[in-house]
Amino acid sequence: MEPNTENLLRIIADSPDFIGVIDLDGHFKYCNKAASRLLAHPDDADLGTLSLDDVHPPWAARRVRDTAIPAALATGRWEGESAILRANGREVPVWLEILPQRDASGEPHLLSLIIRDISAQKLSQNLEKHRSTVLQFLVDAAPLPAVLEAIVVGIERIDPTALTSILLLASDGRHLLKGAAPSLPAFYNDAIEGLEIGPGRGSCGTAAATGCRVIVDDIATHPYWAPYKALAASAGLASCWSEPILDSRQNVLGTFAIYHRSPSTPTEEDFALIGQASSLASIAIERRRTEMELDRYRNHLEELVEKRSRTIHDLNRELEQRVRDAENATREKSEFLANMSHEIRSPLNAIIGLTHLIRRSAQDADQIDKLGKIATAGHHLLSVINDILDFSKIESGQLELESNIVELGTLAANITSMLENTARDKGLALKVETFEIPRQVRGDSTRLTQAFLNLATNAVKFTEQGSITLRIRALDDRPDSVLLRFEVTEDPSEGVDGQRFCHTPQLGLWSGAMSANGDTMVGVMRLRSLMSAGADTLAAELDSVLGTAWDDALEACRNGGDGAEASWLSRGVG
Repeated sequence: MEPNTENLLRIIADSPDFIGVIDLDGHFKYCNKAASRLLAHPDDADLGTLSLDDVHPPWAARRVRDTAIPAALATGRWEGESAILRANGREVPVWLEILPQRDASGEPHLLSLIIRDISAQKLSQNLEKHRSTVLQFLVDAAPLPAVLEAIVVGIERIDPTALTSILLLASDGRHLLKGAAPSLPAFYNDAIEGLEIGPGRGSCGTAAATGCRVIVDDIATHPYWAPYKALAASAGLASCWSEPILDSRQNVLGTFAIYHRSPSTPTEEDFALIGQASSLASIAIERRRTEMELDRYRNHLEELVEKRSRTIHDLNRELEQRVRDAENATREKSEFLANMSHEIRSPLNAIIGLTHLIRRSAQDADQIDKLGKIATAGHHLLSVINDILDFSKIESGQLELESNIVELGTLAANITSMLENTARDKGLALKVETFEIPRQVRGDSTRLTQAFLNLATNAVKFTEQGSITLRIRALDDRPDSVLLRFEVTEDPSEGVDGQRFCHTPQLGLWSGAMSANGDTMVGVMRLRSLMSAGADTLAAELDSVLGTAWDDALEACRNGGDGAEASWLSRGVG
């Protein structure tokens, strides 16, 4: 043998690829060392008796005989994907190249085979395809059982010799429940349903209890399977590798297991399958639990919102009822006061009238004085009762405003004449100022006089020195209407400092001053109610330097007509 031939044979023998020589009938004449490794035979095994049917799975052997060898003989070379069958029955994807060897006459008599293991590349492709399929299930929000079944079915497609299952840890954390196991016998799945976890309780029970991978190469001899050996034999299961499924916090969610029908030891490829399946199962289970937790929170929130809504609805109904009760009570009180005021005023008028008659015929000075005091007290009480009656009518909605001609100059003069004696007794100057106002307007002269008189009376009552001015002036003079401002000012003021009140009736205004002067609140309350019923604006502005101004801005029609709406001073053209 030539030296170069010897070197060539050494290279062939040590090649990492499976290199063999077969005859035209498919029987092996030579195999290098890599053949034993790739076929999973012992190193000292005699491979010279093998044929294509021993090396390839049936489908691949037929393809080689019917397609690959004829093509190689015809063209001088053939190459393509194929598969070999390992001793443990597992198919391994390979790249196969066939070259014909010819004799001295040029006729082919042998075939050289170069078989390269491509299982790593194919596994990577298959795992990526499997991962994409499962992730698409998750994106489509498929139910958890469907996702788990897609995981185990995908692993079994990658390794047809594998029988896979996923078990889920029950909510009590002590038992395993079926997740997916389509290839295992139904009786076996039923038997392990609810399996209590713990060391020595099969591969899955131990993995779930310890959180660690459990490899059982031979179920028949392993102590973990002693209680379940007969069950496994009935199902035709000989080995079981179980991987705990862990969540992001390393808590056990369940187990993923690969079974084989013959005793088997896992390879690196097997560990890759186990790792991917358990990882995808973890994502699916944890996602489902998160969705369930969110649903619980959402339902709880909806319950809280519904409960709060019912509470608010009930409170609103209760508030509405209380408002109705309060309105009814106010109306009943106002009706009672209005009726009682009439009942009291009638005998009081009789008392005042009889007192007047007795006084006219009385001769005794002391008796005349006492009768005068009775009359004065009666008139004062009648005034208070009239105020109460007006106030009650306003509250009960019974106040009817009149529409008549109001002589503005006469109105101011009448108020001045009623107060001039009191003002003179206190040393106060009483003035009237009007600024280009219409002579007449249409409105309720009685109510307007009451309001203006009340303001002026309080100004006289609470002013100790200086002057008081009654002022009427036009704020906005139009052809068909005029906006009037009524003012009562005092200078200087010893009334309430720095306060302002609007037309809304309020109690307590000037309470300190009234206590000192022995006055009552009825007049102020009545004034406020009148202003609320018939005017746009009422305000009191007190200033220690500029004095006090009570003002009422009213819009009136010029020389009001009969058709004007009833108010203090009617709006629009009459």
